[in-house]
Amino acid sequence: MRSSESALLFFLAGILFLFAIRAANAEASRNWTFVDTKSGGFAVLSGEESRLIVAESGFPVDFCAKETGMACFSSEMISFAIPSSDQQRDSWTNGGRVYCVVRRFRDAHDNERPDGALLIYSRQGEQCGGEQPYDQVAIFSRSAGLRMIRSSFASGGFLELWAVDAEGFGSEATR
Repeated sequence: MRSSESALLFFLAGILFLFAIRAANAEASRNWTFVDTKSGGFAVLSGEESRLIVAESGFPVDFCAKETGMACFSSEMISFAIPSSDQQRDSWTNGGRVYCVVRRFRDAHDNERPDGALLIYSRQGEQCGGEQPYDQVAIFSRSAGLRMIRSSFASGGFLELWAVDAEGFGSEATR
């Protein structure tokens, strides 16, 4: 009887351990779907595979750990970061990029929208302003997450992705 109780306790401890690991990695196990405006096809930011899949190409993606205080990802195609807290910051840096809030969207009565929608420009560097052009623009909402991201390349090409999912990357529901 004693060994069966020990085995049961060991089994339950193992199940709880696996559940804790799964809960800690919930963000990394998600996938977010986008429409690629250039091709009209779908793109997937895969937390499960740590890849950005656009058309038939896949690119490795690094997601930041929750402890960084950011919801962020980085690939050779696009990068995005947003502070996890609800503080209203006008700029922040992550991974050698500066993110600058250009506009806080407002409703018809000139009140800030309840979804906290932001227009964010980004580029390599540490400060907003100056002569260097921005190579990325994003629309982000605290409640709905990343809604759009556009990255321009030195070659003149671009990648523009619009979110399909109701709860996008970095939304309050996925944090």
